[in-house]
Amino acid sequence: MSRSATKPHEIVERALDLSTADGCVVIADEESSANLRWAGNALTTNGVTRGRTLTVIATVDGTEGTATGVVSRSAVTADDLEPLVRAAEEAARKAGPAEDARPL
Repeated sequence: MSRSATKPHEIVERALDLSTADGCVVIADEESSANLRWAGNALTTNGVTRGRTLTVIATVDGTEGTATGVVSRSAVTADDLEPLVRAAEEAARKAGPAEDARPL
């Protein structure tokens, strides 16, 4: 799953499919910027940078309430996607119930 070949919604859907938590929200944040350098009224260099951050929010229902785990990473590849989802789920399981939890 290369970044250029995979659209954000495809990554989000894949992460949601991987989740085994009671609830899951996945946010893909993409950004790009252009850099231009001018000297002597002429363009000397330019470049474009792109980045993607994926945030997984997992919720786990318990007897005392719902716990939430949030993990964000940038430059997520296909190999990194499942460990990212599992890390959010593990964070939710280790967290105590949130006092202000509401159903998704």
